[in-house]
Amino acid sequence: MIFGDLKDFEREQHLYPPVIRKALAFIQSTDWSAMPNGRVELDGELFYVNIGEVQTTDASERKAERHFRYTDIHYIIEGEEIIGFTRNAKELVITQDLSDQDALLYNELNNETHLKLRAGEFIVTLPHDVHRPGCANEQPGYARKAIFKIDTNYMLNRS
Repeated sequence: MIFGDLKDFEREQHLYPPVIRKALAFIQSTDWSAMPNGRVELDGELFYVNIGEVQTTDASERKAERHFRYTDIHYIIEGEEIIGFTRNAKELVITQDLSDQDALLYNELNNETHLKLRAGEFIVTLPHDVHRPGCANEQPGYARKAIFKIDTNYMLNRS
């Protein structure tokens, strides 16, 4: 898992794999106020971004997820959200198997940490990082966000 802020991109960009830098450069060059919600393909199924809005709710109402094929970058355009995360462990109980959609879902997490994301901040979750997006801080709220999906093989072959 990587947590970052676009304010630090110039100083930190050399630390990121090329495809992560490409996603962050896309974020910086996009006029988000003019960008409609929906999917934007950057390289077909291998690298794309879903833009949308979420009403955050209590973490107990959200399922955690992990992936096999994709690395995610969650970028907050406006508003804020809490994302819970933990590393995958054999003690975690899968409550829903959506392998055909590249996801396993969980209700309960051991040693879950919560990270508050505000506009301009992002989190990179690698495959097998268990994460619970869409959680409210203290009260339910609104967030507009972009979620980049990067195929693992694409990331390895572009790095």
